Order: sequence, then structure tokens, then C-alpha cells
Amino acid sequence: MRLKLKAIILGILSGAFSLNTLAKGFTGVDDPEFKKYISAAKQYPSELVGPNAQKGGDVTVTFTVNKDGHISDIKPSCKCNPQLLREVRSLFETMPNFEPITIKGEAQTVTLKTKVSYALNTNEKQRNAARPKDYVFIDTLIDDYSRVLSKGKWNFVYKNGTDIFPYNYEYMQHYPDGTVRLRHDDKWGLMNCNNEELIPHEYEELYYYEEGYSRVKKDGRWGLINNLGKTIVNCRYDTIGLFGLETSFGETFDESVIKEGPVMKDLAFARLAGKCGFINRNGKAVIDCVYDTLIKFRPGYAIFVQNGKNGLVNDLGKTIISARYDDMEYFYGHLARVKTGALYGLVDELGQSVLPCKYEEIKRFENSTEALLIKKNNKYGIYDLGGFPMVECKYDSIYADKSKRNVVILVRDGMKESSSVYYEPSFKSVDVAKLIRFDENGKYGLLTPDSQSVYVDPIYDYIDVFYNDIAIVKKDGKWGMINKLGKEVVEPYYDYINPFSCGFARIAKDGKVGFLNENFKEAVSPSFVHAYPYKDGLALIEKRYYIDTLGKKSEKLVEGIVSTGHCSEVPNFMKTVFPGYECLMLYPDDECEKPKNKDGK
Repeated sequence: MRLKLKAIILGILSGAFSLNTLAKGFTGVDDPEFKKYISAAKQYPSELVGPNAQKGGDVTVTFTVNKDGHISDIKPSCKCNPQLLREVRSLFETMPNFEPITIKGEAQTVTLKTKVSYALNTNEKQRNAARPKDYVFIDTLIDDYSRVLSKGKWNFVYKNGTDIFPYNYEYMQHYPDGTVRLRHDDKWGLMNCNNEELIPHEYEELYYYEEGYSRVKKDGRWGLINNLGKTIVNCRYDTIGLFGLETSFGETFDESVIKEGPVMKDLAFARLAGKCGFINRNGKAVIDCVYDTLIKFRPGYAIFVQNGKNGLVNDLGKTIISARYDDMEYFYGHLARVKTGALYGLVDELGQSVLPCKYEEIKRFENSTEALLIKKNNKYGIYDLGGFPMVECKYDSIYADKSKRNVVILVRDGMKESSSVYYEPSFKSVDVAKLIRFDENGKYGLLTPDSQSVYVDPIYDYIDVFYNDIAIVKKDGKWGMINKLGKEVVEPYYDYINPFSCGFARIAKDGKVGFLNENFKEAVSPSFVHAYPYKDGLALIEKRYYIDTLGKKSEKLVEGIVSTGHCSEVPNFMKTVFPGYECLMLYPDDECEKPKNKDGK
């Protein structure tokens, strides 16, 4: 079915322009097809080009190619106009997948880096001349439509060969619900595949949400609008961020908001007249824009700065700690380290003082989860997390006795003494991405980056790369998980485990599929022949219905599956673990294109 559709499109379009279809994904940043795609698809902001434009520049882009070839974690950077950063992000967001990158025969998640060059003093004619004349990209998104790239502009082509939209667009992003985010003449809008305008093309920026609303920018100001065109928030804010996701500010459109910016559940960061606050999904200011700065503290809380002083506010808009400290930062657990003048103290998230601002230094002892190293009057002591002294501040230095558990060495006037102190050190912080995998007698373990010590004993058949500080491991033919400390958080028990996605990890046991939650407990026991990963709180079961996060059947209807990659054979090991597994890219009645032999058969 899919191959027939592609043949129809190729046949109709071959007389209009020449096609170069990407049968497989890009193989890397040096792939000629990748370079050709960049040249054909990149766009120039109109206000930055022309005879009076500044000289060109290079935008450096780092991005992650996941095991399935999908691109994520796009990070453009340059010493150039911020609008180029937005253009490059748009370019990579809609880019086709890469070929899975394999190391020793195993697909790996890797980070790549490349440069996108812009000559800002060129005109449109010169830029079109620089594009590959014979290059057009075509991919199949849904049964009746294909996305086509020609001379740097996009459109959808219906299966009978006719264009769907009246213009060719500089940018096009298709969403599973059938809506399409488009840019024409540097103005953004939202349409559906029936060529019906949902949001008019009159906005300087438009960021679409599948939840049914968009952030839009007009006359330099931001607002919210739903996909029926109804205004939720008038365009009056300097900035509106994303709602309630830990990673949201990693994908921000506003470079003045730092990546580790404030995050509050179901709230969005907003700036008005230079002041910061949070709004909810109805556009109501839950936390008024009265603060100079808002800084992420921990989920549900944000540090604020007002008139040069720091305080703490929660996601209900309640001030927990008034603006009275010169500095405040997240410390550990539920604690914040605060500063008055040159001295430090600790407060909890209820605003209660744990330690007054009397100390020259406060830090975790030996990275302990139980004890603090305190400096007062130039002398050191050890306190517990409740602020009670386990060792009084009267020593010149204190350090752990590495040969004995929970024993410390106390130094005073050049004399050393030992003392038993319960501090239970955690492992020294290690960049898990730099851990070295090694094998011993056919079993795998991990070494520290300096290769001087064993971080994880060689007891596993396989250790995957760490993803969000969790690595999947295989032991005696069963799969489990270890955390960044090398501790088993999921005992090797399952026939297979996928990495966490949207808070859940797929598991397989005895040919059935279920899900683990972020506490590594079975949120949904293995009971389905096949299940797709969770998205927006729902998981698609056997392409027939959805379940919620409790495993209960949802009322949401299944309207069709959207293809996001290339049709491929289901790996043999997946067929064994998941007897009912179907390739994510397949539709009912689809056929995979088999590799051809030398004779072309």
C-alpha cells in the first residue's frame, strides 16, 4: 500500500521536477545527502538579508541521534543574531531521521555536532542559485499525503499529485492530530490537511501544543490562542514559556530564559514589563509578574528575587519564605542554603529555619545523604540534616577514614584522632556518560573515567548507556536497571525493558507487555500482546484502544497511526521477546521493502 502510493507520487511529479528520495536515513553529518538537505532546506530571516545586512556566520549545532535514528536535544549556538538560532532549531526539528548509528553491531545513542553556514548579505536569487537544483525531498507521513521540499519551500502533495496548500512554505511541521504549523512570508499560522485555516498567518512566532492551544507572538508581544482561533491570553507578555515540563526550557524559543529556568507543574513562566511570574492554562496569573527573577528550586517551588532579596514561592502563588536573604539556592532534599551578608544558613521548603545564618561554610560531608560539614569561627564540625551537631565546630579539618565505614579523622593543633560518626557517604559524583565498560570472563562492568577503580562489578551480560542517570542491564538472560550509583533499582527479572519515555518504561514478561513507573514499580502489569510508549498520559494498545497510567481503558478513540520513520524489518530478538510486536512505522497492510540483491531482485 505504502510502496504503491510512493510510486504514484513519483510518477506524477517526475515531469515537474527531479526527485531525490531518501530511501534510508542520513548516515552522519558528513553524509552528502545530509549536506544537500541542509543546503536545500535552510531559511534566512528576511530582516537579516539584503545589501545592508551583516556579514554571514556559522551556527554550531549539537544534537542527539537516538537508537532508532530519531533526533532530539537540539542545541544551536553562535555569536550571531538570535533569530538564526531559531531558524536552525526549526531546520533540525523537521529533519528526516538518521540511520541508527551502530558500534560493534549495536545501535547506540550518540551526540553529533555540525555547522550551518549563513551568508546574510546574499539576496533570495543568490540563495536559490546556491541550492541544489535537482534536489527535492519527499517523505510519506500519512496515508494520503506526502511532504515535499522544493527550492527550500515545503508543501503537502495529495496522492493524486495536487498541492494541498495554496503556497509553498518556508517551514512546515505536521502533528498527529492532523494540524500543520506553517510559515509563509515570515508569518506563522496553523492549518489542517483539508486546507482550512485554524489560526491565521499573522503571527511573528507560533508554537503549537497538542493540548489544543498555541503560544503566539504579535507586535513583539506573546499571548495564548487555542486551535479554534479563540484568544486565551492577549498578546501582551514579553515572554510566555512552556507548561510544567522539566525539560521545557531546553526547547525554549526565548534565548534570554536559561535552560535550567523555573518550572512549575501546569504553570508557564511569563515576563511582563520586565517582571516575572507564572500563568496557568486558562491564562490566569497564578503568580503575579512582580518578581525581578524566578529560579527553579524544585518541583512545585521557585526562588524569587525582589528588590535584591531572595525568597521562596510555591505553585499556588503562596509566599513560603519572604524576600529577606541576600542569596538562596537549592541545597539537598527539601533544604535551601541561604545567605545573609557573608554567612550561610539552611531553611526548609516550609520556611522553617534549620540553621541560622551564622556559618562561614555549609556543605554535604563526603557527599553524604546524612551529614553536613559546617565551618564556624574558622573551625569545622559535623551536623545532621536537622541542624543538630554530631561533632562540635572545634577542629582545624575533618575528613573520612577511607579504611573504616562511618569513621572520621579529626585534626586539631596538628593532632589527629578518630571518631565514629554516622554519615553513610554516597558514591562520589561521577559523570556516568564517561564511565568505561569493560569485560571480565565474558561479563561486563564499569570503570571510573580514570580507569583506576571499578564502579560496577563485572556481573552483567550487557550494560546499556545511561539515559537520565538510568542504565538497562542484562544478567543471566533477564533485564533490569541500575542507577548512576551502580545500584540495581530494578532487579534483572524481565524478558526485556525499554528506556523510560514520558515517565514510563515498557517491560516484557512471558510474551506480554506492561509498564514500570518512575519509582520502578509495575504501574501496568505485563498483560498486553503489544503496547506503544505513553504519550500525554495514554498508551496505545495493539493499535485498537488506549489505556491511562493506571492501566484502565480510555474513552479516547484511535483514529489512525502516524508514521514517523522508515519501514523496516522487526529485529529477530524483538520477535522473540514480543511475539506480537509490530514495527512502529507500519500501517495495516503495509509491506516492508526488502533489500535487493546484486541483480536488483
